[in-house]
Amino acid sequence: MALAHELDESWRADDGKFDIARWHVWARKHGLLPWQRTRKAYVAHLEPKGPIQERYGPFRSMSTFAMAACEIERLELKRIQMLAHERSVKQALERGEPVSQEVVADYPHLAVIALVSADVIHQ
Repeated sequence: MALAHELDESWRADDGKFDIARWHVWARKHGLLPWQRTRKAYVAHLEPKGPIQERYGPFRSMSTFAMAACEIERLELKRIQMLAHERSVKQALERGEPVSQEVVADYPHLAVIALVSADVIHQ
């Protein structure tokens, strides 16, 4: 998936400023809305990019307590993002949005909503 800044900027208003309505259409077109992405893709930016020494420097350059605090904070942010993603997927299913099977597979307990939504749409 391309990074958002590598895509077109059709989301900007005519004066070049941010336009929320245009952004929403643009994000949907490029598959960047939370419910259009798998949980793994949605929280990928919170995954460690390398060993702990590369992220925080060699041991003893930062206290073990500080490293642990940083890791705890990262994990808490990841947990919050995962809950927000699940909520977004659930709301999209309830609205009848076309959520891919790959995304629904992350939340088997929401598959019932997907089936009910699909039945309502096809009736």
